[in-house]
Amino acid sequence: MFFIGSLFLMLWLSEGVFCNDGYSISLPQEVKAHRSSCLLIPCQFTSPNEVGSSPVGIWMFPLHNSQQVSINNQSLNLWSNLNVFLVGDLKQKNCTTLLYRIQPEHTREYYFRVEGTIKYIFKTPVKLTIQDSLDKPVIDTPAQMMEDTVVTLNCSAAAPCADENPSIRWDDLLNGNATQSETTRADGNKDVLSILTFRASFLHNKKTLTCTAQYTVGSVIKTAKETTTLNVLCKSISL
Repeated sequence: MFFIGSLFLMLWLSEGVFCNDGYSISLPQEVKAHRSSCLLIPCQFTSPNEVGSSPVGIWMFPLHNSQQVSINNQSLNLWSNLNVFLVGDLKQKNCTTLLYRIQPEHTREYYFRVEGTIKYIFKTPVKLTIQDSLDKPVIDTPAQMMEDTVVTLNCSAAAPCADENPSIRWDDLLNGNATQSETTRADGNKDVLSILTFRASFLHNKKTLTCTAQYTVGSVIKTAKETTTLNVLCKSISL
């Protein structure tokens, strides 16, 4: 009896080590998108062993008594009306997934499971938030700017899917120029960034600038706007 109890304890401990030691997943805490758009879930994981030559990636919810919503590129149950593409290479432990036609009813936390030579459900979820309205762009404006100096203003807008990245425009370039690029945040989510560069003038003081992000979802155009007010200091004149 003692031998059987000891053996059970050893098996329980070894399973605990296998299930927890060396497994981790890198996911954004939350990914936001708007109704009927596409959405990219950046996803990478580590495991103590290789996943094999034909691994399978599964998204599910909740953590316990889970319902599978996708197996590789096959959509199931709650995701049955979505187009799902597991664009990451699972053999390289990349579980990045692209979803099309996402809807508000898909808002919830999801967990990722890998099956191959290993089988493991990662305990860290990603929350998908699907909304009808768009988040406003974010403008980074210096608190003060000196007359006759070159100034840069940044306007960034969320880019949940590269296929439907927003275009960003300023209502006034102030005789300067604007450049646009895609950037990646620390959590893996992406933004489109527009940098406006101009030479500040006293005529710009108290001027209001508007930055507009325009998204095209199918045949529908959606926009979100943010404004900022410039504070330009005049140069002091020495007599």
